[in-house]
Amino acid sequence: MGKIGFVGGFDKTDLILYVAKILVEAEKKVLVVDTTITQRARYIVPHITPSVYYITDFLGIEVAVRI
Repeated sequence: MGKIGFVGGFDKTDLILYVAKILVEAEKKVLVVDTTITQRARYIVPHITPSVYYITDFLGIEVAVRI
């Protein structure tokens, strides 16, 4: 299992989802967790609706936002 972390002051949600899609195409399992204050992944990834865990599958990528 490998981990990739992105840190910084600018939004990188699109870049992270592109990298995640490349990894999915390489037949890797991917989980993206958006723990930012703005939680921009909610607005980019369709079908993230309020639920117990806020986790959804998007193009083979598991995407989660903090609650």
